[in-house]
Amino acid sequence: MLTVPLLIVMGLPAQIANATNRLSLVVQTGTATAGFLYHGIRDTRTIAWLALPGLGGSWFGAQLAVHLPPEVFRKVFAVLLAVAVLPILFRPQFFEDNKQPPPQRPSWTLIVTFFFVGVYSGFIQIGAGIWSLLALLWLGNHNVKYANAVKVQLLFLTTSLATLVFLWHDQVVLVISAILAVGTATGSWLATRLLGGQRKVTWVRWLLLAASLAAILKLLL
Repeated sequence: MLTVPLLIVMGLPAQIANATNRLSLVVQTGTATAGFLYHGIRDTRTIAWLALPGLGGSWFGAQLAVHLPPEVFRKVFAVLLAVAVLPILFRPQFFEDNKQPPPQRPSWTLIVTFFFVGVYSGFIQIGAGIWSLLALLWLGNHNVKYANAVKVQLLFLTTSLATLVFLWHDQVVLVISAILAVGTATGSWLATRLLGGQRKVTWVRWLLLAASLAAILKLLL
C-alpha cells in the first residue's frame, strides 16, 4: 500500500509499478511462510482446499492486469486502491478472534470466495492479505493465529504465480524490484526486533493514506 503508490507518483506506469512490486511480496510472504512452518503453525487441510481456486483466480487476475489497455488499467487500479485503503480505517475489533475450532473442510462459500480473493491478489495485491484474513475469520471460523498462517501461505503461492506471469510479459523492472525485495526483508527484520510487535505506530496509518491518496489523484488526473 506504500510502495506501489510511491512508484506511481515517481513516474512509473501503473501497470509496471503493479508488476515490479511483486517480487518483494514473494520475498515477504515466503519468509513469513517459512517462519510459520518452522514453528509448526500450519493448516494443511485448509490450504489444500483453497490453493487451487486461489491460484486459478491469481492467474486470471494477473492476465487481466497485463492485457487491459493502460488507460483502463489506471482507472480500475485507482478505484481498487481506494477500496484497499478502507480496511486500515477499521478498528481492531473488526478482526475479532474466533475461539472455536475450524470445520474439517472449508465451506463452498469460502472456496468460491478465495477464487475472487485470488483474482484480486493477481490483479492488484494491495490489501489482499486483509481480505484473505477476513474471509478466513468470518467464513472459515479460524482463529487469528492460524488464519494469519493460512493467509500468508496462500498469498505466497498466488503472488509467486502472478509474479511469473508479469515476468513472462516483461512488466517487471528487475533493478527496482530487487531493491524493494531487499528493503522489505530489512524492514521486516528491523520491525520484529526494534518494535517487537507491541508499540503502536499510528503515523504509519496516515503515511499509507497520504501515499495512496497521492497515487489515486495521479492516476485519475
